[in-house]
Amino acid sequence: MARTGIVWRLMALLLGMLLLTGCQAANARSDRAHADWSRGVNVGSAAINDRVALALDAAGANVYLVWVTEHERNGAEFLRYAHLDRAGKLLDEHDLRIGADQPSELTLVADSAGSLHIFWKDRLAGVRRLFYAQLDGAGELISYPEAISLPDLLVASYAAGLNNANALEVFWSVQEGQGAGLYHTRLDLQGRVIAENLHLGQTGYDPAFRVDRQGQIHLVWQD
Repeated sequence: MARTGIVWRLMALLLGMLLLTGCQAANARSDRAHADWSRGVNVGSAAINDRVALALDAAGANVYLVWVTEHERNGAEFLRYAHLDRAGKLLDEHDLRIGADQPSELTLVADSAGSLHIFWKDRLAGVRRLFYAQLDGAGELISYPEAISLPDLLVASYAAGLNNANALEVFWSVQEGQGAGLYHTRLDLQGRVIAENLHLGQTGYDPAFRVDRQGQIHLVWQD
């Protein structure tokens, strides 16, 4: 009986250590960036050294993330979705049902109706194109991915966001070769093109823009 009691105590101690180790790993947090900041929560792992797309809903109560991940080292790449509350608690996480080759430079835009609009660069027929898809707040596809940049033009950089009329403004650049320059297109909130791709008659790359209260677009770029 004494031996049995010792064995059970050892098993309980081992189980407690395993649970403690598991909790520590699951709740690993970063150092504080500043005294006024909370510690970062580990949400997931990325397959490439690239930006994570981030968007907030209109009320600021929900945080949405999308990034590039892989299930095995040097394996196929996927787009990963995560939904957090304003305190950083993870509410949902899953792969998006989007086929990808070499996705990069993701942007996520949340509209006032609760939909999410995702943009990214990926390779299609050997050319880096700009892609778009629409998601609901649960990270499920509303519209399937489609290339919105012009065929045969290699997209170097882009910027996307909402204007004051609830439409999506998209600026993208081709840095070299025939067709080099800055381009603009506009989509409605269903992803339909309402302004076809237009060359702005200006060379440049890395566009960025903001929309003022009067609806005027202020565009900046490098050249």
